[in-house]
Amino acid sequence: MQNIEADYLVIGAGAMFADRIKAAFIAQLRAISDATSPDDLLTRLGDAGALLRLDPDVRPTMYRCATVQPTALA
Repeated sequence: MQNIEADYLVIGAGAMFADRIKAAFIAQLRAISDATSPDDLLTRLGDAGALLRLDPDVRPTMYRCATVQPTALA
């Protein structure tokens, strides 16, 4: 089972996060609207920066939503 994670640097409260949250939400809606399959959706969300892959060579088989800092995956 391969997991993908959400970037927690985009998610936060307050005015300083407003533009990032808005841009991320629009990117997610666009990915959902344009996707032709669940696999395509996960690819599009990854390409939009909405999801981080733990291993780019492994296709995800399920969606789990955790927030992480990209440096934690390094």
